[in-house]
Amino acid sequence: MKSMVAITKDKLEEYLSYNQTCFLLPLENYAVSYEKTYTKEEIKDLRKKYPSLEFFVVINKTIFNEDLKELEQILEYLDGLSIQGIFFYDLAILELKQRKSLKTPLVWNQTHLVTNSKTCNFYLENGVDYALIAGELEKSEILSLIENTQIKLCYTLLSKPIIAHSRRNLITNYEKMTNNTQKEQLIIHESLKNQDYLVTEQKEGTSFFYQDLPNYYSILKDIEVEYVILNESYIDHTIFMKLLNLTNQYLDHKISFPILLKSVEPYLSKDTLFLSSKTIYRVKKEEK
Repeated sequence: MKSMVAITKDKLEEYLSYNQTCFLLPLENYAVSYEKTYTKEEIKDLRKKYPSLEFFVVINKTIFNEDLKELEQILEYLDGLSIQGIFFYDLAILELKQRKSLKTPLVWNQTHLVTNSKTCNFYLENGVDYALIAGELEKSEILSLIENTQIKLCYTLLSKPIIAHSRRNLITNYEKMTNNTQKEQLIIHESLKNQDYLVTEQKEGTSFFYQDLPNYYSILKDIEVEYVILNESYIDHTIFMKLLNLTNQYLDHKISFPILLKSVEPYLSKDTLFLSSKTIYRVKKEEK
């Protein structure tokens, strides 16, 4: 099991000093809900400068007809870089890979949908190599998924979890209504559960994040996945680097699991979100 990081700083050397060897690169104009993105030329330069490192690219925006020609060119471009994989959301990418016989592995990354082994097995049979486990699963559901599929799996260990994304420019519209200076980020408070949420706006739309950092580290000892993902987006850099260092020390067998848990605890909330409680849906009765 390795760690994969989405970083927010330009220089990789700081991360390399913590024995980081795998990086997640969101593609500019084609990735949403990431603080930092990369052009295809920057990805090529990184691949050339660091040939021994692993690089995965994120393409997770909704694809429209007008995007298809450029997207096809981008996929062919990336296919020539020998990257380790592409995280995809829209099925147009899977269709283009099959149609063009592209060789770059794909990672099924439909935010809330990677929840069961049968669907993972279906994608595996249709040319998808990896899947990113949805964050809405409880621990026993995650372990069951891992046990019952042969697809290679990734799990997000550290992030500000994404709640929702809209293509609308919601912060811009709000600031216009209230005659306030336009911002790129807002903190909103939900009073019913007394919970804060981070709202960010980029060219591709508006994203809503859980403001705290949930503590998912308790599951690390029990899961067998290819990669655990640490996403630095909108996290204090100093805190992120401390947690990355501790994670890699554990994965490299330099510290024990109890020491890891004790060491990460001061930086994370006590909330484990869905990890410790199953999601139950109920059909609402029609009001008369």
